[in-house]
Amino acid sequence: MVDYFKKLIDLSLSQDEVVMEESNEPTIDILTSLSENPNLTMSQTEYLLSGYGYTEADGDVFLPILREGQHYVDFRYSQFNWGKPTGLREISKAARLTLRNILHKGKIPDWMFRQLYPEKPTEAHIWTKLHPRLFGDTGKYLIAEITQNPNLSSEQIDYFLSFPPTTMKLLEVEGVLSNIARYSRLTDKQFEFLIDSEYIKNTDGINTATQRLAKNSQLTYGQTERLLNDATTLSWQSLVSKQHFTNEQFNHIITTTPYYYPLLVGKELPRIYRRLTRNPNLTPEQSQKVLDYYGVDDFSTREFRWIIRRQHLPIPLFLTLMRKKSDALYQYLQVNPNLTKNQSISLFTKATRQFQILKERKSHNSCIPDPDEIAIHTNLQHSESFFNRLLKSPLIYKSWLAANPTLNPNPREFALGIFNWMW
Repeated sequence: MVDYFKKLIDLSLSQDEVVMEESNEPTIDILTSLSENPNLTMSQTEYLLSGYGYTEADGDVFLPILREGQHYVDFRYSQFNWGKPTGLREISKAARLTLRNILHKGKIPDWMFRQLYPEKPTEAHIWTKLHPRLFGDTGKYLIAEITQNPNLSSEQIDYFLSFPPTTMKLLEVEGVLSNIARYSRLTDKQFEFLIDSEYIKNTDGINTATQRLAKNSQLTYGQTERLLNDATTLSWQSLVSKQHFTNEQFNHIITTTPYYYPLLVGKELPRIYRRLTRNPNLTPEQSQKVLDYYGVDDFSTREFRWIIRRQHLPIPLFLTLMRKKSDALYQYLQVNPNLTKNQSISLFTKATRQFQILKERKSHNSCIPDPDEIAIHTNLQHSESFFNRLLKSPLIYKSWLAANPTLNPNPREFALGIFNWMW
């Protein structure tokens, strides 16, 4: 496996920064964008933290502050900046952004999590707010922010689900349990706990746990099956437009004579397909069935715009879209995470050539694919050579490349066979 993370780190920390000088991009932007990437490994995350002197051996990262009776959490100002001289303000900004990104999206090391939430928390730990220096003046409790992180470990989730009932009820006022249901990768035990929870309710007292869970794109096939078989599940639209499905599940979803899943009974087939067009987690075979349902006669429909943005596209259709030279179609194609290697290369080549033509003519034309959008949305695991081309291109801000979630392979996607779709 090619270590794209290391390549970006090496580029950022090298003395020869010609590429970044051409794009006028500060090195620190690349490093902080890496911390924003939701698919880093734990070792990569800890490496980024160590660049600012934040390690388990270096002591506390966070500092408690009491102000006007309210507990806040701030961060320890860093004196390190990857071995490069810079001002204290620049160091603090980079360290703050890195910490914020990891708490929001990254894998939080256990030693860092324990600094915020010890084994036996006090009221001060549970109800501490974020210092404006760390997260901006959100006025929110830290626990309401951190539970939106999709990379919390099972142990960290268990920590939040093990509070006493009186505390749990108060936490849900801040949306803590709803956040976990909506964003976290859940064990079956945690999943069932949330479904049965008496705390996740709307203002009318109706349990809305299934509504939150239906929006969680990290459910297992079994958890998805559980919701599909429950006629009381809220938000069937979210479930159909966000989940991964086995081929058997997908075929049952599009079968309405008779209906297979209790949740979809009475739902018209056009409405079901409309939601499927928005689902970026379908396999190539499932995408093809969606295309077969709609045909390719009218590119202007809302459904077809979603197909271009989210689905696997067969070769003839992709070539037809490219020949139309439409700015709107380019905007949809460039954010499609399911383009094949050759399709991504073709789109980027188009952008490169058009930029060169405009540069020579000293003119401006917006009808060009955006290289930065391609860099952040393309599947980098398709081709090392294409990654290297993006890395060297003066058209791309490397911070966009650093934030691409496919910087590391996603084992679940490989298991689904998504990457077997050939040009």
